[in-house]
Amino acid sequence: MMNRIFYITALYVLFCWCTATYGEENLLDYSLEDLLSIQITIASKKSEDFLDAPGVISVIDQNQMRRYGARTLGDVIERLPATFKNNLFSIHDSYLGIRGENAQGLDARVLLMLNGRPLREYFAGGVNHHIYRGMPVSAIDHIEMIRGPGSVLYGSNAFAGAINIVTKTPSFDQEIAATVHAGSFDTQTGELSYSHLSEQGLEGLTVFRGSHVGGWDYTYTDTGIPAFSIPSTTDSQKNGYDHASIFTNWRFENIGMDLFYSNMESDTIGADSLWPGIREKSDRGFINAFLEHDLNSQWDLRGDITYNTTYQKFSDTYASQNIRTYNVIYEGLLRGRYESWDFLAGVSANSLHANDKINNRKSHTAWYSFYTQAAYQASNKLDIIGGFQINKPESIETDFSPRVGAIYRFTSKAGIKLLYGKAFRSASWTESETFLPPVFQGNPDLEPETIQTTDLQLFYRTAISYYSLSLFYSEIGNIFTVDQTSIPYPSTFNKGKERVHGAELEWNAEIHNTLKYEGSVSWQTNTNDNGERDKRLVPKWLIKMGLSYEVSPAFSASIYDIFSSAIENKDAPKLNPDSKDLHLITLNFTTQLNHLFDLSTTNTHSISFLVTNALEGDSLYQPDEFFGPTINTFPWREERGFYLFYEGSWP
Repeated sequence: MMNRIFYITALYVLFCWCTATYGEENLLDYSLEDLLSIQITIASKKSEDFLDAPGVISVIDQNQMRRYGARTLGDVIERLPATFKNNLFSIHDSYLGIRGENAQGLDARVLLMLNGRPLREYFAGGVNHHIYRGMPVSAIDHIEMIRGPGSVLYGSNAFAGAINIVTKTPSFDQEIAATVHAGSFDTQTGELSYSHLSEQGLEGLTVFRGSHVGGWDYTYTDTGIPAFSIPSTTDSQKNGYDHASIFTNWRFENIGMDLFYSNMESDTIGADSLWPGIREKSDRGFINAFLEHDLNSQWDLRGDITYNTTYQKFSDTYASQNIRTYNVIYEGLLRGRYESWDFLAGVSANSLHANDKINNRKSHTAWYSFYTQAAYQASNKLDIIGGFQINKPESIETDFSPRVGAIYRFTSKAGIKLLYGKAFRSASWTESETFLPPVFQGNPDLEPETIQTTDLQLFYRTAISYYSLSLFYSEIGNIFTVDQTSIPYPSTFNKGKERVHGAELEWNAEIHNTLKYEGSVSWQTNTNDNGERDKRLVPKWLIKMGLSYEVSPAFSASIYDIFSSAIENKDAPKLNPDSKDLHLITLNFTTQLNHLFDLSTTNTHSISFLVTNALEGDSLYQPDEFFGPTINTFPWREERGFYLFYEGSWP
């Protein structure tokens, strides 16, 4: 541990010494004030300052992405406070935990959205490697996150939190842009975009992304199947993937559409977690169309039709799957303002379908919901918020989820939020209906998981800094738990309750006009209904810190450290290296070629050198929620990597 502290300190000292050898009179090409003034929509489905929004909100914008570097969207989202990016044992980069919440290795407790519309897949509720790996980073303007069930507006999955990916709007009549990077683990990735803004008001953005990642060495000892006299095996393979995706959106006056499609082939250990490994094929599709209509200057209507589809195909020694799922959401929304009141109300119907081609089974279910929210400005210092959502999944009792809160500003810079919210999560097709012997069998009798959370947040903001301290307490019921000993096959059951509480500190500050510092510290602890503490296989501590410095208009450098405390899995057989305290350090050095060579200021060109996991010379291991009781860890993250980026634009 002391060696790690020494190396971390040495990296920081070297970084600061190198940047200090250059002049400091040049300004960054953006202001921290721009980030702090971003209008978000995730909490109330309207544009508002994130400090006025009824939720514990964090934002990352495109300037932060560029400063610290990112190979994928997953790299960016991992920097959000209280988030932990992990893997389903068989699918890497597949889920994100918020505040220590996960769902047996699935992303089902976090709702991902694209421009405010749900990226909800019915197959497993949250196998999101297509989003984390495949969403074009160059298309993103900013990312909004609400922690906890801070919204009654989104239905199932907005349980531990919700994340909204907001894409860019065109700023030129026409622009072509390209981003490419290559480096370690036989990585080659490219993005090509075209944006258009016409005098008539038509605007659009289209981005293509393609990746080949040969992969890092996935070395692992499996459990075997003692009941069938299959011995434990140690083997290794490359953990890579090939991927292609497209994102496009178009707006004209009061209508618009968004489309995302991703196709991927991935190396994986397979659904049975046994050697030999396999090559999995999958795709993911999303399309949303909307129409808005202004009733008057204060009130408007919006209608959306959203289609999501997922395809998964693999065949390993003991389990095979060939499944297509899709869901269609029809939603109508009324919103407006009357005197000191803001209102919104909406209805939605969600039709979900699955076609299991291996077992020749088709299924269909539906969810219906009504939601409403009102915010009252009692004074120029106090806002009061209340609302509820009524959800009716087929064959399940109606769920009522309330939300109340208050926001009080002591001064123009400081304030406090007190919030209470409830949410639910219905079972996915995998949890309720899949038939994958001998690995897993769904349980159609699952009741929805529920969560109730109280948040208290203190915040302080100036033009060049932001600080917040958040405390939370959650009670979770009807928890979906995989029982590996159930007969005839492992399955999911509602088992027990859990209490979770924690604290989160977040900051973003401009130390000097060329030096910026940001980060967060989050801590959580949990107790189950047997009185056992910290049985979840998630980090207790997450500490994230970033420092960026512009040496001159032509050169900038940054360092970002994500500390994750070790995850103990004492009760499982020790077949692989144990989890350990980790410092995932990223270094990014960028050269603006326009400034360096005094090129045209219309076209932009830059080169970046990115180092990931700078301290780690070997692959990293973490426990897996699905197989937690039977094996201590799985391979989790690659060792140190080096990447060269080029980014250019031609208006």
